[in-house]
Amino acid sequence: MTSEVITMKAGDQLNRMGLPPEVLLHATMLCNNLRLSATAEELAVEVAQANGVVSGMLIGKAISKPQHDQLHALFRVMAQVTQAQHAVVAEQQPATTRLDGLEGFIQDLLADTIRDLERQVSPEYRGQFYGECRGLLKALRLADMLDEAQREQWSADIYHASLQAADQCAASGQPADEAAVIKQRFQLEHLAKRGIKPRAQLPR
Repeated sequence: MTSEVITMKAGDQLNRMGLPPEVLLHATMLCNNLRLSATAEELAVEVAQANGVVSGMLIGKAISKPQHDQLHALFRVMAQVTQAQHAVVAEQQPATTRLDGLEGFIQDLLADTIRDLERQVSPEYRGQFYGECRGLLKALRLADMLDEAQREQWSADIYHASLQAADQCAASGQPADEAAVIKQRFQLEHLAKRGIKPRAQLPR
């Protein structure tokens, strides 16, 4: 995909952010992927990956916090435009087929991404996969595919994997952001007090 694919408005917004050239190119490709997602499944994947990559860029200090927030906001708008396009197509399809397989697809992808997260040994990739996990979980929640108990269970799985990766980062001499680690540990302990603990084996 090339940078010419995205709309001029999105391109102008990216240019105004003052991003380094390599980050600008990567952000443009992420916008293209969001815009060209042909199905809800593809869009959910691209949203999670875009948010994860930007989180990794922030951790790796390739972008500033304001640039991180601006990119997240742009990706959200791009995804909303694509969702609106999908909705027009969906209105022409039987209701029973619109979500066929989507829930299982995203949950399987989330489980695989959590497994990827728990294997990370560098803060940048830990941040990227953590962002992808949260993006996929948000996609499930916004589509009303999870109840509150299921959402909290997935959150516990994500926090546990992220903390395991944080320990591995520290062992490799690249400590993860301490404030984020403390917050995630607190969230995991809060869930555990309510009887919600990470699963020993994630569903496939």
